Amino acid sequence: MIVARVAILAGVLLVGAFLAGFVRTDALVLVVGIAATLAGIGFLGSSRGSLEYITAKIRASEARRDGLIDGMSLRTVQDSEWGSESRSRR
Repeated sequence: MIVARVAILAGVLLVGAFLAGFVRTDALVLVVGIAATLAGIGFLGSSRGSLEYITAKIRASEARRDGLIDGMSLRTVQDSEWGSESRSRR
């Protein structure tokens, strides 16, 4: 997302410098500035949309996993002397 913001800033500054006369008056400079701005906006929206989509999928998967675990008949296993001895032999 930082790259997209940098592209937007560079494009706006380039177009602004072109319009203010700080850069030679060449149509290519204007086109590159506009293209950088539009590309940055596109990348920023794409990255944000992908992040929101992935976050939503992760939350849904965690909720499903929690539901499956809650639906299982799990019991608590207490530590016994036999269990602790077998662990110390490993």
